[in-house]
Amino acid sequence: MTKLEVKTNSQLLSTKWFILNKKAELQAKVIKDRIITLNGKEKLGLDLEDEKKNKYTLILNSSNVKFLLEQGYEDSTQLIGHSITIVVDPNVRYMNKVVGGIRIIKVE
Repeated sequence: MTKLEVKTNSQLLSTKWFILNKKAELQAKVIKDRIITLNGKEKLGLDLEDEKKNKYTLILNSSNVKFLLEQGYEDSTQLIGHSITIVVDPNVRYMNKVVGGIRIIKVE
C-alpha cells in the first residue's frame, strides 16, 4: 500500500466538485488503495479511474468504511478492480456542522 502526504483537504476535493458540477453520481474503478496523511492523521484512501480515464482520490470516512464492511469487504485490497458508485450527500455532518460529503452507494 502506498502513502500520500496531503497538506490540505483542497487537494482531494476534485471528486466532490466533479459530482456537484457535472452529474449526480460517479461510477469509477478502484485502481489501488493507499494511506493518505491529512493534517497529520492517517486515513485510508482509494484511487479511482472513470470510463474516460479521469483519476480521483477518495478518502474513506467512517460512514463509507461501515458501508463497505456491511457489503462484506473487510480489507481495502478486496476493492481493487471493482467498480464503485459514489454520490454527494448534502446531509453529511462534520464537527456538528452540515458540510456535505461523498458516500459510496454501490460496489460491483
